Amino acid sequence: MVQLNQRLLKQYVIGVLIVIVSCGFATVAGLNGWFEPLERIYYDLWHQMAEKRYPPDQIVIVAVDDQTLLDHKDEPLAFWGPHFATTLEVMKKVGVKMVGVDFIFSVSAESWLQRLGIPGSDISRTYDIALRKQLGTGSVILAGQLAAKSDGEMTMIMPVIDFLYSLPDGPEDVGFSNLYQDDDGVVRKFVKKLLDEQSMPNMTFAALLVKKVLEREQRGKQWASIPDFTPQNIGYAGPPGTFQRISMNKLLADEALSDPDVLGLRDKIVIIASEHSGSSDIHLTPYMQALPFGLEPQMMTGAEIQANIIATILNNRGPQKVPDHLVLAWMFVFVSVASAIFFRLSPFLGFVGLVFLVLGYTGVAYGVFCAGWLLPAANGNVALLVAFVGCLSRRLTKEEKNKAVLQRVFSPYISEIVIERILASGRLPNLGGETLDVTILFSDIRSFTTISENLSPSEVLEMLNTYYSRVCEPITEQGGIIDKFIGDAVMAVFGAPLNHPDHARRSFTAALAMVKIADDFQSWLKERFPDKNLPGFKIGIGIHSGRAVIGNLGSAKRMEYTAIGDTVNIAARLESLSKKLGWTIVASRASIKAAGNGVSWGKTEMVTPLGRIGKLEVMELLELAPAAPDESVS
Repeated sequence: MVQLNQRLLKQYVIGVLIVIVSCGFATVAGLNGWFEPLERIYYDLWHQMAEKRYPPDQIVIVAVDDQTLLDHKDEPLAFWGPHFATTLEVMKKVGVKMVGVDFIFSVSAESWLQRLGIPGSDISRTYDIALRKQLGTGSVILAGQLAAKSDGEMTMIMPVIDFLYSLPDGPEDVGFSNLYQDDDGVVRKFVKKLLDEQSMPNMTFAALLVKKVLEREQRGKQWASIPDFTPQNIGYAGPPGTFQRISMNKLLADEALSDPDVLGLRDKIVIIASEHSGSSDIHLTPYMQALPFGLEPQMMTGAEIQANIIATILNNRGPQKVPDHLVLAWMFVFVSVASAIFFRLSPFLGFVGLVFLVLGYTGVAYGVFCAGWLLPAANGNVALLVAFVGCLSRRLTKEEKNKAVLQRVFSPYISEIVIERILASGRLPNLGGETLDVTILFSDIRSFTTISENLSPSEVLEMLNTYYSRVCEPITEQGGIIDKFIGDAVMAVFGAPLNHPDHARRSFTAALAMVKIADDFQSWLKERFPDKNLPGFKIGIGIHSGRAVIGNLGSAKRMEYTAIGDTVNIAARLESLSKKLGWTIVASRASIKAAGNGVSWGKTEMVTPLGRIGKLEVMELLELAPAAPDESVS
């Protein structure tokens, strides 16, 4: 009982250490940004899966679309001042809350006429007076942009001077339309300011619009709570097309003030922007990534990104990161449960469990995202993977120790049989070793780990003793010797120490009989352990013929008659390949040829055994019939 408690305590301590190492590694790696590319993939996938997350009914985009351009195709955009004036006047009459014009008016009709040197006239001085009047109402902001010159120095692209100083606060009513991009070019975040307080303008376009609205609504605390320069996550309302759009044509129509869509602009924040088919103001967002189970990749216009930023600030919609200590606590609990499962399942079932646990952890992260929080999914998934590898390594090490125990238990039995065979032959082998032509057979029990996990130690020994007592008979009947038991594997030598010229044929006869015994042994297992739900009992056999060194190996107190050399190694590798190839008996072409006539084989493959250079042809042994004089293997 004390030993049992000690083993349980040791297992518990090892399990806790695996959990601590797994969670610690994942946490440190996550804090150092090692998983950032993977987290971005998850982040983008969450957006695509969530599709439309909330109705953004506070903001409307008035689009200069294809139809608007077609209706005014003969008018250069620099001469659209009256159209913008009309649009802004209609919005004022409707009762729009605030307007952001996402155009950079770096030139106007008046400035352009002056640049062309056209003599002064009333029209050249008053063409944009209606627009300048609307800009002076205090309900409009204009867009500027920070751009890099050829020497890398940043410069401002500002509205033309006549428009700039028509704004009540001049440069303070201009917001930069630049968008914050991650290093992969995707817009996931925004910043409130691009420049410090000494520069005017200094705010981004969307942030300035929100500031104007919140100042009017006396919500200064909400505005002050947003950091000036720290990037914040955009709480995207949905994929491209989520925000309501109205064609600018509708506001230019004579009946605009009776149009329900136009009247619906009351108390809205409006962005006027170019959204026609030729516009270059389109950007990568989380909805652009081509991901499994996601939406069709779609670019998003700059205006709609600005609208998403406005909605994020107004509604506090930006996904917030779960505090690190809560992430670590949740990960520790989840990985602890997972490790307990890994210790109890076979490696294959453990891997299946790992897949489901990863999906479960990822699903929780998605659910948290839908609630407005970000739980790092990559951290947890990596912690699960590390825990699985740790548990698997522990299990395999334990399994190897169990096999070593079985080998030590059966070694005296094997050595005694070898000695008896040598004595019965009347010929003592060269103790220093001799090189002989032999055939080596290796046989291994499939799914031994699964079987042993479902049986007690004494039941495992009982099963192996019963199996070995049966499966060794055809080997000894054919003149072979049981070289050794290696856990659940059997190594047999044909052709030494007693010389049998037909040692390859004898090995085939023994192998086919062993397969039959293994099939019959399934019935014994079901009768002996009817309630254990054991897997099917199968074996794999590898056979190779060639020269090997045969002799006594060991110390003065413990000698073992055995075979060593390349022939032995290849036979062992062929047994290992039997599972991969799906064959029960894998024999080299050398053995097939040495066996002579009457051999039937199925599939053939060219393989490179582990640790050996060069290809080796192997065949699937099926049957062995009495040799006919006209049959041969070339």
